[in-house]
Amino acid sequence: MSSLEKVVLQDRDLDILRFCLEMKFSDIESLNWKFFDPKSSDMFAARKRVQKLEACGYLKSVSLLSGTAKKFYLTTAKGYREILKKQPDQIIPAVVTKLSVVTFEHDLGVLKIRRLLEEQQRATFWKSERLLKTTTQVALQSLKREFMPDALFTSKQGKVIAFEFENKPKSEAQLKEKIFRLKAVIESHDAPFEACLVVASTDNLKKKIQALTILIPNKFIVQSVQEIEQALAIQKSESKTV
Repeated sequence: MSSLEKVVLQDRDLDILRFCLEMKFSDIESLNWKFFDPKSSDMFAARKRVQKLEACGYLKSVSLLSGTAKKFYLTTAKGYREILKKQPDQIIPAVVTKLSVVTFEHDLGVLKIRRLLEEQQRATFWKSERLLKTTTQVALQSLKREFMPDALFTSKQGKVIAFEFENKPKSEAQLKEKIFRLKAVIESHDAPFEACLVVASTDNLKKKIQALTILIPNKFIVQSVQEIEQALAIQKSESKTV
């Protein structure tokens, strides 16, 4: 690498590296929205900086399938070490070396819905599943790996909410057990969250989950991805008319 390709890491760069670690990976659209200019259609500033971070070895770009143009960015071991050096008191997840074909669609869905919720100002202080797995909270530690929420966030009302994204059909028994486990945590002493937002990839899956949570409406909010997208579109439309 030439001297011209060296970069002085700014706070925003470290935030980008942390974001990619916590979410497993990111696309350029999410990075542009969160760290640069959401109104920029060409995402020039985001692309330029991310390419610089990649050229310097802090990020690497990968595609799910060879020959596809869509890139996703992962923080490298070099980027991980840089965060540890600059932020030694911060807890950060381990490096992800490649995309998982098994969980990719789910992980991408979580990334997308996070952006939608944050854009609607419904969610702040997002803690991803990868970050939660490093937690010392007893109530969360008691959850088996498969029942860990996909994230925790703080709502507009200041409440800590668990987040779950369901994108694959599960048996009624599997869904019931997951809901039961999360309900038990909500009702436990010193609970780490007060309610759970479940987002389903389809309307049919949403209805199936709603049928299982109908008796505990204050604890579980169930929506489809389409509903959240529509709510954001309405919010944007209303803001233009003000």
